[in-house]
Amino acid sequence: MRSPHYILIWIIIFIFSCKSNSLSNNDKKINNNFKNEEVEISFLGKWENIDQTSRIFTINLFKKDSKIVGNYCSITNNGNKIDCSVDDEQNLKAIIVDSILKVEFYSFFGGTNGVSEIELENENIIWTIVKSPVGEFHCPMKDRLYRVE
Repeated sequence: MRSPHYILIWIIIFIFSCKSNSLSNNDKKINNNFKNEEVEISFLGKWENIDQTSRIFTINLFKKDSKIVGNYCSITNNGNKIDCSVDDEQNLKAIIVDSILKVEFYSFFGGTNGVSEIELENENIIWTIVKSPVGEFHCPMKDRLYRVE
């Protein structure tokens, strides 16, 4: 049978090792939050791509009540289709997942439940629709946008 001193020593070692691990986990959470804030700031602002021949696509992203929201404006067919809000209505809601902005959106033409991803690439963003809205919409399936502001 072991003496009580050995058992006490093992209990003390166990307690201190658990405290050490919990501190390092908190450090990881703090670092991840800091990284997400940096990534979030990188996405915010006004972005555009102007195809001189037939279309304009802009995205405006900002924080509102600690959430990333915004809107897009898509003008296609030489101005014959305008998928924009006249009242700055916010049709984009986003979260950051692994440095990618996951966006739920709807079209001002009535298309709903669309999902896109926005990735940072150098000084630009890449908009890619991963689930088309149900109904009519006139934004591009994929586009590269440049920062305006």
